[in-house]
Amino acid sequence: MYNTRQKHFHKKSRFYLLSVIVITYQLNYIFIIPRMMLRLLVCDLGAMQCSRFLTRLLLLYIICVQQLFDDSTAAAAQPDDENFCRDHDDNNRAFRGIGFSKKKIPIIVDTDMDIDDMMALIVLLNNPMIEIRGIVVDSSGWSSQYSGVVQAMKLTQKYGQPDIPVAYMSGPITGATQLNTVGPQNMPPASYKTGIDTYLTAWVPTEANLRPPAWQSADQLMEELLLDAAANDEKIHILALGTWTTMAGAIHRGSSNRSLNTVLKGLGKVFVSGFEFNPKSPTKTMNDVNTTAYVPYLNYTGIDIPDSTSWNVFLDPISASQVLSAIKAYNVNNGDGNDDDDDPTVIAMGITAEKMMFLYPDDDKYIPSSCSKEQTEYLTEFYKDFAPSTNQEDSDVRYWDPSAVVLLLEYFGIMYDDGEPYDATFCTEYQTFPMQVVVIAGPQFSLTVQDDQHGTLSKICMAANIEVFKKVFFSSGCTAAAS
Repeated sequence: MYNTRQKHFHKKSRFYLLSVIVITYQLNYIFIIPRMMLRLLVCDLGAMQCSRFLTRLLLLYIICVQQLFDDSTAAAAQPDDENFCRDHDDNNRAFRGIGFSKKKIPIIVDTDMDIDDMMALIVLLNNPMIEIRGIVVDSSGWSSQYSGVVQAMKLTQKYGQPDIPVAYMSGPITGATQLNTVGPQNMPPASYKTGIDTYLTAWVPTEANLRPPAWQSADQLMEELLLDAAANDEKIHILALGTWTTMAGAIHRGSSNRSLNTVLKGLGKVFVSGFEFNPKSPTKTMNDVNTTAYVPYLNYTGIDIPDSTSWNVFLDPISASQVLSAIKAYNVNNGDGNDDDDDPTVIAMGITAEKMMFLYPDDDKYIPSSCSKEQTEYLTEFYKDFAPSTNQEDSDVRYWDPSAVVLLLEYFGIMYDDGEPYDATFCTEYQTFPMQVVVIAGPQFSLTVQDDQHGTLSKICMAANIEVFKKVFFSSGCTAAAS
């Protein structure tokens, strides 16, 4: 949105200002105008919602053409300039970026490498404004450690970022989770595992990345990235697509010889896939929790998880509880613990919204016509094999984790459709609550509930636009050619 003064400027002066900019670059041997100032003007116009035609004209003509044909200017280009006209090898990526933040968003991807996690990585690896600094693979059981890391590295290889560090979890699963005495069994069902573990070999063959994985464990890598961000006075964001075990481990590692303030100083936002919460239900607050039972997962049968939780929390509620408590403690200690804050640290794609992200057989209609034949076939095979590879029907699966990625992209204003900035609304309903994870043993163990006194403020997307999602998802898979 922009104010009345900006609208007036937009209507009255756009033509003249654009004309001056274009003519100046045509005659740059006569007029000497600081190049960075022109870039700022271009960005401001983009923020005022210039038409797609003018946006494309300005960037392609004014900046990219100059960099291609003016060697001296190209040699003097600063790193931020390169973000506008990234050459990205010889594959002619579509133009993207004007009017959006030109600074890359640093993130850590915390994933269990199920098939929907692989889809999420495709979106991230193809967005030019995302900088993945590390991928940590947990051992929750949704993929085997031997396959999860390797498949993540296959995707970094395919999409031209093979040097992103990808880390295994610390130790075997029974030693890495805090629920190692009484835990849920048969999760996921054994019928899912073979297809997940072999997805990029047997179902959607993808070239291997021959580099070694990260030497650090997952929690060690995450801790190092958080501390590096803090040392450089920046914020790095975590995209939590699996359990919260690695996040808890990173906090524990850092807190062993440093204060919590040091460890979390570099943390920006935590974007979460799957937070189940329905405030209309009378059993979703701490006051309604059964405190008399003593066995965790009392009613779990190995088929369905309880209402008001999600797989990613259900698999390790204790770690989820610890992470939320650490974030709350840090925010309170640093004066950011205001429950009226509309921009909390935790931003979640709620289960109710994720359940709207249906997969349909004809979703290939969202693949842009500009997509190469190879990429079109790859994306089509990727989503169509999701259900059969795990012995399910299309109606059983959703674009779970990819929707959390699009939520992140919307938050930072870096969604794209067919290579161009996409100004649309993905999340159509947000609700903000102070949240806590129930760790009192019994039938409500692992529930995410509202706790006004002790909870950590969390902003949850409750409903989302599936059309916007699919445009962003399938466009992202086509903006970079496969290696």
